Amino acid sequence: MKPSQHAAAGLAGGAAALLLTGSAEAALAFALSTVLMDLDHVVDYLLFGAPPRTLRRFLAPGDAGVWGRVVFVLHSYELLLVLALFWMEFDPPQWGGAVLAGMAAHLLMDEWGNRRKGFHLRLPVLYYSFLYRLSRGFRGEALLIAK
Repeated sequence: MKPSQHAAAGLAGGAAALLLTGSAEAALAFALSTVLMDLDHVVDYLLFGAPPRTLRRFLAPGDAGVWGRVVFVLHSYELLLVLALFWMEFDPPQWGGAVLAGMAAHLLMDEWGNRRKGFHLRLPVLYYSFLYRLSRGFRGEALLIAK
């Protein structure tokens, strides 16, 4: 999904978190976690992207060859589960739950939105599983299915 769509969802979810909890920290945590999850795209592109690494190529949709490897550490249901278990064990501050909610919202938006795009390749069901990507060696071309 586009960063602007994640930002809009982050603002809306942050406002809802503020109304539900009365906590400005929870609102900010939801909004930021919804948007900042995409920083793993930047890291992957810089580490594994095919040269020349340009902003235009980075923003070009649907070209697995540009990425080379797709680790996307933050785009992981396993990470979400580990954080949830960690925070349940250690009684986190209120903003901890808001971070989890923001991350879950981001993943659900990506699940829905990225499957609707008209790419020549499609995402497999397990694409947002870190273990699935690991089992494919994080290779961009091995993670996508031809339509």
